[in-house]
Amino acid sequence: MKVIILAAGMGSRLKPLTNHMPKTMITVGNQTLIENIIQGLIDIQLSEIAIITGYQHEVLEIFLRRRFPTVRLQFIYNDQYSVKDNIYSFSLAEEYVGNEELLCICSDIYCKPKLLLRAVQAPFDILMVDDTKEIPSGAMKVRVNREGYITKISKELTVEEGKGEIVGISKISASNTAFIFKRVATYLDKGIVNVWWPYAINDVLEQIELRPWSTDGIGWVNVNTFDDLKEAINIAND
Repeated sequence: MKVIILAAGMGSRLKPLTNHMPKTMITVGNQTLIENIIQGLIDIQLSEIAIITGYQHEVLEIFLRRRFPTVRLQFIYNDQYSVKDNIYSFSLAEEYVGNEELLCICSDIYCKPKLLLRAVQAPFDILMVDDTKEIPSGAMKVRVNREGYITKISKELTVEEGKGEIVGISKISASNTAFIFKRVATYLDKGIVNVWWPYAINDVLEQIELRPWSTDGIGWVNVNTFDDLKEAINIAND
C-alpha cells in the first residue's frame, strides 16, 4: 500500500500561526498534525509515504527529515499550490502510486491513531465518513444507495440526503487507482482545478464500488480554523 499525504495548502484562516510554516506543522498536544499522522502510519507498519507539499515546502521537508530520519519519506512539490486546489496535488502522486493500493490522507486532519488503522482494515474501497454526529450544512457529504455504495459526493447535498461528513481519509484498491487518476486528469485538462479531488470520483461511481466507512465515533477534526484547533486539543486530551 502506498500512502500520500496532501499538504500543499496555505492555511490562511489560521494566520498568524501559518505565517512561516504550513498548517500541518501546527502543534496539538505534544505533536504537530503531520507528526501525528506519520507516527500513526508507522505504528501500523505503513512506511511508503509521499507528502505532496506546497506552501512553505522547504520548512516542512527539513522538519520531517529531522523528525523521521529513518523513514523513507518522498516529497512531491506542487508549485501551483496558491492557485489550484488539492485535485492538482492529488494528480502529482500518480507516478508514485502507480497501480498499487492507495491510502490518501489530508494533512490538516487531527485524529486518534486508531482511525488510520480502521481505514486500512476496511475490506473494500472507502471514503471515511463521520456518521456519528450532526453534519454541518457546508460539509462535504456522501449519498448512499440501498446496497451501501456511494452514489454522489458533494457539499451541495442536503443534510437529510447525506450519509455522513467526509473526513479526509480514503482507501482505494490497486484495481481502481489508475482509473481514478485518469478521471482526475480529465478535470485538469478541462481547467477544473479549484475543487477537491473526490469530486472527480463522482463521474466514475457507476464503474467502481466505493463505500462510506464510519469513523465509529473515533475522535477527529479537520483543522481549518481556530475553533477546529480547540477541538483538536480537546481530542488530544481526551
